[in-house]
Amino acid sequence: MIRKLGLNLFWLVAFSTQVLASGMTGPDIVVVVEGAKTTTGHIMVAIYGSEDSWLKEPLLARKARPGPDGRTEIVFKREELPEEFAISLYHDVNDNGAMETGFMRIPKEPYGFSNNPGFRMGPPLYAPSIVKRDEVEREVVIHLR
Repeated sequence: MIRKLGLNLFWLVAFSTQVLASGMTGPDIVVVVEGAKTTTGHIMVAIYGSEDSWLKEPLLARKARPGPDGRTEIVFKREELPEEFAISLYHDVNDNGAMETGFMRIPKEPYGFSNNPGFRMGPPLYAPSIVKRDEVEREVVIHLR
């Protein structure tokens, strides 16, 4: 019994050392987009790494087809994301590659931001949308408006 326990402990330590040595920093981070009303077009996701670049120059960008149940998952490797980041996204329903806006540049297509901040006029500031990579276990959920 003790010998079996010792052998199991040996394999656990050996595996842990191998994982740490391989540079693995944790599980992927999944951006979950909820509330798509149609499966047409793409969900366009942008990751920003600073307040200076917020809504101007994304650090990373991805697109994905909306899921049939209104839920879409976009996977990012944990190590490709900065320690702090913010997410902006929209559902490009007509698939033209641009956010459709109307009067006073109010979006006509569904959109969302990390942390789902409340706001009235214009997009939210960077600070309320910040996500800390080390505090994310697996998912960042964003609800389309």
